Amino acid sequence: MIRRKSLSLGLALVLGLALVSAVAAQQAALGPDNPENGFPKYVKDINGVKLDLPRPPIGQGATGDPLQVFTPPTMIFDVPIPTNPWSVATGFGAEAFFFLAQSTMDVGPPLAPTGKAILVLGIEAAYGSGDPLNVPPDQFLFGRVRIRIDAPALGTYTVTHPWGTQTFVVDTIDKRNIGFVFDWGGFAPSPNTNPPIASSFERLLISPTPWRFLRATTMAPLVDPLQWVGDGVTVGTVTGGFNGVNFFRIEGPDIGGPGVNLLETGQFMVSGHIYQGPDEPRPSATRGAAVIPLF
Repeated sequence: MIRRKSLSLGLALVLGLALVSAVAAQQAALGPDNPENGFPKYVKDINGVKLDLPRPPIGQGATGDPLQVFTPPTMIFDVPIPTNPWSVATGFGAEAFFFLAQSTMDVGPPLAPTGKAILVLGIEAAYGSGDPLNVPPDQFLFGRVRIRIDAPALGTYTVTHPWGTQTFVVDTIDKRNIGFVFDWGGFAPSPNTNPPIASSFERLLISPTPWRFLRATTMAPLVDPLQWVGDGVTVGTVTGGFNGVNFFRIEGPDIGGPGVNLLETGQFMVSGHIYQGPDEPRPSATRGAAVIPLF
């Protein structure tokens, strides 16, 4: 389920440019802007996989109703805001995912049976104004790693996942005592001159983490694997993680119960629709006139 982020999201984007991988920046790419929604036609990862955001997005997206049952395949997006004409025209609300992968595990006592560990990896389209607004360059893209863990003991926990590794020190025992969000990308307006990039969208490619699209190994019947990297519903194993890491692993005191210091799953829900067109050159013209520093 998607919950709308506060307007401070864009201001909190973390770029970490000192950690940029030049190879990743050269191989990932964006398609030209889609005039139907103002976002790039596709985002291409370093493996050459292109995912798109059509108008409207395909499927049911997301809803505030926890009993909503999705029919695969579906993209993940906020449902349109009826009072917002641009939202209605584009078919989604404040945000939509080109790619989303999520994995969940149960943690050990004393926070069991309701304690959870949640990993979210995503490439997302959003708006600087919060609500949908077609006033370029209000649209922007960002990547996200989110980790939420109800750690059951004091000490150090290390999380390994398909896009990297993070370490946390826990000094209180409580729900969500590990809450980590790492975002990178661009916040309108743009362009920027150092390094020279054509728009806020290109900031996604200046990546401090080795993101790439995961691909589900199992999807619902009749879902075409040439059209989808994941059907947005089915939970199963994946391929494509960086350095062959296709799992969500936590190492730390009692994470799986007393004396069980390792918890791991290879089960993910993946959503992403594959762009069917060829590579298209992205115009070098800038979007907007303002020039602001990178965060």
